[in-house]
Amino acid sequence: MTNPTTISLWNDTAAPSPARPFSAVDPGGTALDVVVVGGGIVGLTTALLLGRTGRRVLVFEARQVGSGVTGSTTGKVTAAHGLRYDALRRKIGAPLAKDYADANQAAVAWIRALIATEQIDCDWQDRVAYTYTSNPAKADQLRREAAATIETGLPARAVEGVAAPTEMLAGVAIEGGGELHGRNYCLGLARLVEGAGAGIAEGVRVVGVREGTPCEVRTADHGTLRAEHVVVATHVPILDRGLHFARLVPQRSYAIAAPLTGDLPAGSFYDIGPPSRSVRTATGADGEPVVVVGGEGHQTARSHPTSERYARLERWSREHLEIGAVTHRWSSQDPQTLDDVPYVGPLRPGSRTLWTATGFDKWGLSGGTAAAHAIAARIAGRDDPHGVLWNPSRRRQLIPSGLLRLAKLSVETAGSLVGDRVRPGRLGGSVERLAPGEGRVVGRPGQQAAVFRDERGTIHAHSAVCTHLGCEVRFNDAEQSWDCPCHGSRFDARDGSVLEGPAVRPLAPADRRAGTSEPGSAR
Repeated sequence: MTNPTTISLWNDTAAPSPARPFSAVDPGGTALDVVVVGGGIVGLTTALLLGRTGRRVLVFEARQVGSGVTGSTTGKVTAAHGLRYDALRRKIGAPLAKDYADANQAAVAWIRALIATEQIDCDWQDRVAYTYTSNPAKADQLRREAAATIETGLPARAVEGVAAPTEMLAGVAIEGGGELHGRNYCLGLARLVEGAGAGIAEGVRVVGVREGTPCEVRTADHGTLRAEHVVVATHVPILDRGLHFARLVPQRSYAIAAPLTGDLPAGSFYDIGPPSRSVRTATGADGEPVVVVGGEGHQTARSHPTSERYARLERWSREHLEIGAVTHRWSSQDPQTLDDVPYVGPLRPGSRTLWTATGFDKWGLSGGTAAAHAIAARIAGRDDPHGVLWNPSRRRQLIPSGLLRLAKLSVETAGSLVGDRVRPGRLGGSVERLAPGEGRVVGRPGQQAAVFRDERGTIHAHSAVCTHLGCEVRFNDAEQSWDCPCHGSRFDARDGSVLEGPAVRPLAPADRRAGTSEPGSAR
């Protein structure tokens, strides 16, 4: 997070973690069996599974393990994925909907067993997951969802009238899941990865991979390494060869945490809305009961001001719950696929040594764990029982609704690529009206600069052109970042560094002729 006022409850209360510099794991010129790019739920789980088979594995993480998307979830571990199963039954058929349910429920059971067996201290709590509605107009939709969920064979039942944050008119309950502290779970995974003989290097940004025998992994500051297999577990693949970015819709969602001063029934709750709301309890820094409320999702860089999203969550929480002052605010990003099933497997058609997983649509704790098992099995030479379900090259994603979504994405991207380059700067080339914490794109067409004034009044100016494919970035006031509306790349408003891919290069320094003539630290 670049905004000092936004940090997730999990990142703020995480257990101490040792430094993991590249120097401690540098393999020298020795080729590795597997390099994993990304130290979140997918990367660490994959590394653990492969490390336990005796393979030489090295994980590269650009920041700190678990501090990205996994450290900014709501921490729900369940196969209850909103209004998922009725939609999957209609889009891809009942057998594949059951396959999706089986894969995720198996992942939930694996997480539960690992936490118990390895005694991972991550505040695990068994919880029934409730997906429901408080809107009479949505009751029939939830009854269909309950029927479709039960049909998959999940331990599910139709419910109504169960005590919940809002009135439960109709819904579905799924047993077997729970809630955890996302960052501490990742830190526990990291310790197990190292215990299995694999290495983890933090602060290492991978900027390219050449597929071959072996593959070559190019880093920003530590040269090139070789490995038989490479797993790109960077949330959105940083390599364009599979064109995943063109088939994903990047979505941001928001959460707040506050002390719970009243009673709240036990359970993981998701009211589909509108507005949709996710509610769970947790433990605060001093052991006090806390409630986490999430929602307000939208497509990345296509909502302004984003800070209003937190205000809406707080207003709703005060209306329906008994809470104290909000202590934490944070947001997260997750991409959606064209048919609502993740892409898991070869990064491009024909790949045998280059793997990826993406498109978890905000359900990455179970989905990412299932994906890691699938990739580890393929690298170990075993079949993936769910390979047909989430093959990244599957043709069934081109169903009518998928084609319509793809066409809409293409039009929006083209509009940003062309329109942003000719649109006049928003401040007429001046930064004088920027308040602390505010950012704007300024300057003449073709010379726009992304300009931000920090809380001390210092100006930070960068090129407004995303380093991925050249769309113009937009300011995210909630996180104080520059976000790309085309494919979801995000950059720090202060130093221009990459916060979220598929971009791998930072924003370039601004051309001061773009209107940033005011003194300051343009860099």
